[in-house]
Amino acid sequence: MTHTILVVEDNRNSIYLMEQMLTEAGHRVQKAGNGQEALDLIKVKGLPDLIVSDALMPTMDGFELCHSIRRDPQRCHVPFVLYTATFTDASDEHFAKEIGADLYLIKPFEPEKLVPRFEQVITEVRAAPPRPPTPPQKQHNFLEGHSRRMSVKLEAKVDELSASNAALASSEAEIRELNNKLVDSIRRLEVEVEERRRVATELQLGLKVAAMGSFGFDFDRGTSWWTAEALALLGFSTHQKHLAWSSLATRIPEEKRASAAAVFSPEPDDPQSREVEFTLVQPDGSHRFLYAHSELVEVDESGESRRIGVIRDISIRRRGELDRLKLERRLRQSQKMEAIGNLAGGIAHDFNNILAVIAATSELLEIDAATSELPQRWRDGIGDIREASRRARDLVNQILMFSRNERAEITALDLRQIIEEAANQVTSTMPAHVVIRPHFKTKRSALANSNQVHRILLNLCTNAKHAIGHHPGEITINLHHVELNKSGAARRPPLTPGHYLKLEVIDTGCGMDEETVQRVFEPFYSTRPAGEGTGLGLAVVHGIMANHNGAIFVDSNVGEGTTFTLFFPAADETPKPSSRTFAGQELPVGKGEHILVVDDEPAVAKVATTLISRLGYHVETMTDSIAARDRLRSEPLEFDLVVTDYFMPNLTGADLARAVWEKHPHLPMIMIVGFGGQMDANRAKAEGFKAFVSKPFTMQTMAEAIAHGLAATPR
Repeated sequence: MTHTILVVEDNRNSIYLMEQMLTEAGHRVQKAGNGQEALDLIKVKGLPDLIVSDALMPTMDGFELCHSIRRDPQRCHVPFVLYTATFTDASDEHFAKEIGADLYLIKPFEPEKLVPRFEQVITEVRAAPPRPPTPPQKQHNFLEGHSRRMSVKLEAKVDELSASNAALASSEAEIRELNNKLVDSIRRLEVEVEERRRVATELQLGLKVAAMGSFGFDFDRGTSWWTAEALALLGFSTHQKHLAWSSLATRIPEEKRASAAAVFSPEPDDPQSREVEFTLVQPDGSHRFLYAHSELVEVDESGESRRIGVIRDISIRRRGELDRLKLERRLRQSQKMEAIGNLAGGIAHDFNNILAVIAATSELLEIDAATSELPQRWRDGIGDIREASRRARDLVNQILMFSRNERAEITALDLRQIIEEAANQVTSTMPAHVVIRPHFKTKRSALANSNQVHRILLNLCTNAKHAIGHHPGEITINLHHVELNKSGAARRPPLTPGHYLKLEVIDTGCGMDEETVQRVFEPFYSTRPAGEGTGLGLAVVHGIMANHNGAIFVDSNVGEGTTFTLFFPAADETPKPSSRTFAGQELPVGKGEHILVVDDEPAVAKVATTLISRLGYHVETMTDSIAARDRLRSEPLEFDLVVTDYFMPNLTGADLARAVWEKHPHLPMIMIVGFGGQMDANRAKAEGFKAFVSKPFTMQTMAEAIAHGLAATPR
């Protein structure tokens, strides 16, 4: 039990030693330099549980203090201990007991027995009957006894001091020095103990931060020890002292138990270092990745050895490795898609040149057939060629969309409107057992193309319908606004930090395995039976999202459904209502204006010349861009307009235009391209071209472009 003990002593070293002993025993200590200071302290802080006082002190000695306490009715019950090195006669002890001291000690005394005796005095006094105050009539007896005792002791002390003055003088410095050394040693020990406590605390904090614990085995004694950190990492109570292998083995995956046994339950004669990594399932269902290592070490020169081990939580490192592998897979997928896209773009350029000839020629034949007496099968054949060329054009457009080489107009859009339109359209084709549920959690607009977003939703919902099959299912479309910071964007390449509209299409279908997930965006890869799809759908969606400076991700497990997550850059401006325009007006025709067609493909140049001639223009053709440049620079007023291909050897269409405009800046020029990755309408306009035409072109697109180019040029 903790007690409050008042120590009254005028010697600083003595009171310091007394304080250390009592504090170490768990008691609270109050200090006073003489009896009067003790009485003043009691008035302020109240009565202590025990008063321990030296007998000889200035101002008020211990006898006077004890007498003062015992004659006070409010204080007389307090246990009182007197100690002295001066008043050592039996009469002195008798006088102390007479005035009310409960214990009288003569120095020197054994320090280790002192505190128990103090505690015993407190216990005995509290167990005894209440102590009455000293009656006033004994005041004279106390004064007489105290005076006589002081006189006798003073005379004896003078004689003693006179006799031993020489000896004391010689030993006083040595005693003082020894006493000071003792005090210094104690203080040094205190500092050392405090430093060790600090180091132990810092070590414990370091182990906590490092998520590390330790354990060991003493084979000679057959014991083991485990730190609280090690027990916590393994999911056990930190208060238990021992851990049996049988208890630990049940928490370790079966395939790792043999390796773990060599670490956590080693054989005494196994000299090798052992280590193991394993996954531990926590009580809350979460997983923790742990690493354990133990090895045999010699404790001392006797040859006694023990096995010491450490255990660490490596969950952060392992999760980082898994994230890195996932990012590497995404990077490889992105690189593969980019390579295929470049290949597709190159193929599309050559294929569009062929399609331009087929489409334009079939259109011219169809026009001629309308005024000719041709057999119906010829007319049907021409129609079939036109339809085949249209389908081929759409297929090339899909390839270009996937390869990021065909860009569409991007504006601020309210995706909610497009989602509702697509959901309504898809619902009409869905079986009754499939339900579509849109959920909107943002009103913010996105930078997107309405037609392409509509196309994406139709594609993903159609895929979801096939994944659900004939079982009841649900397709959920969620729309959120999210802000990705630097680390969030880094986990979703190729996104950059910023605000996005997050579109999720979630189905409850059959799901996909890991191999299918890795290949799902590849062109011509399909999980449907042969003849039920081109395999370009998701590849095109991937290309559309890349063109939007966004991204698409997929998460799926067999039997658990699939989630496609799309990120569209958020827009700051108000979305414009989506609209679709149709060109159905009559074709504008020329009045014999002189037009030059420049294309390195003779077949394309030939069909373009024929088509433009039909529109009422006088047309010349050149297949050499350098020769065309020289002619236009030397005869700048010969032509009213120039139609040039972009991708040509020696000089591109843009290079040709710049060279000509140096001499004739007002000559209108129209750009024709095989695919949008080479040049788009905005860039062509910025370069100075009056119009932009994509291959394969039609009579209508060519007529409108030429009419616009001529009308926009000052005459």
